[in-house]
Amino acid sequence: MKKLAILLLVLLLVGCQSKRKEEIIQVHFINEIVPFSTASIDILKGKSIGDQWFEPEMPGYTFIEWKTLENESVTEQTVFTKNTWLYPVYNENMYIVTFNTNGGEPIEPAMLSFSNFDQEQFVTSQPWHAFVGWYYDAAFTRSVDPTTKLVEDITVYGKWEPKSYKLTYHLTGTTVIEVYFNAGDKVVPYVLTYPENFIGWSELSKNTLFNFNSMPSRQVDVYIKTS
Repeated sequence: MKKLAILLLVLLLVGCQSKRKEEIIQVHFINEIVPFSTASIDILKGKSIGDQWFEPEMPGYTFIEWKTLENESVTEQTVFTKNTWLYPVYNENMYIVTFNTNGGEPIEPAMLSFSNFDQEQFVTSQPWHAFVGWYYDAAFTRSVDPTTKLVEDITVYGKWEPKSYKLTYHLTGTTVIEVYFNAGDKVVPYVLTYPENFIGWSELSKNTLFNFNSMPSRQVDVYIKTS
């Protein structure tokens, strides 16, 4: 009887140890930016992640390590003894942006991060032209928008439009003719048949005739000039 009791006690102890050895715990992977295909895994208590280890990819970033909510680093060999939540640590990648200004003032290439390409920071100028914006291609089919995220080195292309200005012919105190021109344009002036001594157009308070062969980059008002 005594031997039977001892045998039962041994079996009970072995069973308890077996249960402890087979206790399952969970390791959870959390990330608020990109959901992981593997949200959690089951492992034996006292074991490491081992072959279930993975390093999640995220556009524009390089994975560095996993950490616990207590800010402890974790590797494939880390032993877990309780349910644990892990979050990834990334480094933001840096990329080179080259600027083709298409005749504008040159801009040096910039080293920028994945989330740091604000095209309004990179402004160029060109005489007699208005800057439209930056484009991904030389044909100007895809514009760079405020939500642009860099994932590789790129070249962007500046698009321009000639600046338009207003030319106003003052015929009388209240009668005017208005036309529009681009800076640098040659404009054929409006010709009057009256008064008979009309010789051309001049700006106010100027004695010389206005030169329409190369229009300036500003609004122009001209008045009748007679001989």
